[in-house]
Amino acid sequence: MTNKAREGLNAAMAAEFRAERAAQSMTVAGLVDASGIGKSQLLRILNEHREIDMHDLARLAHAFNLEPDELMRRAQDRLKQQ
Repeated sequence: MTNKAREGLNAAMAAEFRAERAAQSMTVAGLVDASGIGKSQLLRILNEHREIDMHDLARLAHAFNLEPDELMRRAQDRLKQQ
């Protein structure tokens, strides 16, 4: 995967996390509690300043009561629409 492709997927994943957080009316503090990810790290993920690793993806998916592959699929769909 090229750097550009990786950055695009990371941005799409962050956008999906933000969209799901809004859809569930979840605050940042609520997502911190539900995911176990520290606030500063979570904000860096949501603002596309940190690459999302599989561990973060799994923790955030669990916090949203979704499967990680569902979030990945949504991010890939988002990329296709761009």
